[in-house]
Amino acid sequence: MRVRILVLLSGLALLAATPVAARDFGMNLGGGTLFDPTRPGGHFSFEMSLSDEYPTHLAPFFEYYSKSGTKIIPIGISLLYKPPLSEYGGTIYFGAGGGALLIRGQPTAGQAIGTDGMITVAGGLSFGVGPSAGVFVQVRWFRSFEDQTAENEIGIQAGIRFYLPGD
Repeated sequence: MRVRILVLLSGLALLAATPVAARDFGMNLGGGTLFDPTRPGGHFSFEMSLSDEYPTHLAPFFEYYSKSGTKIIPIGISLLYKPPLSEYGGTIYFGAGGGALLIRGQPTAGQAIGTDGMITVAGGLSFGVGPSAGVFVQVRWFRSFEDQTAENEIGIQAGIRFYLPGD
């Protein structure tokens, strides 16, 4: 519980320290799957630029995966580094973060029912297909750090990115 509060307060401090004029916003909405065993699901994230000088973004996210009565719901926040992919467009990104991992439904081997703290690492690509929309593909690894018997989870997501320019 203390770790979750620390993560939340750290995210709020980063948000408060960022000048409003530097903020560009983006929203990702898509589908995806976890591997081993395969569980289909979805992804939603909201990205906010932290600086004009450095391509860093704060990205709260929500994902939902379900199969055979077991629901896995990672909710968290990541700090992303998003440099341009090339002079012709596109962005490559990677980052790390934390949050809460909710597991509901039927317990399975390596996954107890409950809510645990989670660490996550993600990376991906995004390309604009117009002035206010684009596509993204990303891979995310996450794991509960409270449950020592928990398994590593790896998923892939793809979908639409909407650009919401700041001031």
